[in-house]
Amino acid sequence: MALKAIAPGEVKPSKIKFLISGDPGSGKTWFALDFPVPYLVDCESGAIREQYQDKLRRVGGSYFGADQGADKFDNVIQEVRELATTKHKFKTLVIDSFSHLYLNEAAEAELKGGSEFGRDKKEANKPTRQLMKWINKCDLNVILIAHNKAKWVKRGNEIYQEGNTFDGYPKLEYDLDLFIEILPGYKNFVIKKSRIKS
Repeated sequence: MALKAIAPGEVKPSKIKFLISGDPGSGKTWFALDFPVPYLVDCESGAIREQYQDKLRRVGGSYFGADQGADKFDNVIQEVRELATTKHKFKTLVIDSFSHLYLNEAAEAELKGGSEFGRDKKEANKPTRQLMKWINKCDLNVILIAHNKAKWVKRGNEIYQEGNTFDGYPKLEYDLDLFIEILPGYKNFVIKKSRIKS
């Protein structure tokens, strides 16, 4: 059987897919809407505020909000599937916030089966994997916005907080090109993970 590997070739610039986390009010959504022609999946109903409506109008964006079904994982997956398989004007997909979507799914799973041994999070991981499958098929910039949470590490018998991480599916940062934390003040970032040259 012949080997199928190919020689390295010219790399064409690809759309960036990344995760941004930060504290409440740090400017995550505002920053994401600076990307070209955004399609905002507004899981937290923030886009109904006047300043977000104005900004979406200025940049030629649209939003899919709670009234359209953005509070349910299945609806969001369907919407991303449409973006991946149909022709449209959008250049950026923003999911705000992924944490909200993920934690709502975990809460529903907890009501049905409890949370022992992380059962609730395991149920929320399932639609997350489906969502990532369709995100990877999208020819769009993709920004997943997440809430900050403390990152704890154990050294010997002691447990320490080592900065922050994002709240949600723990393997998410492996699937994406970049993970940044936005610091208060909107203009400062910490790069947590990157596979991008610059």
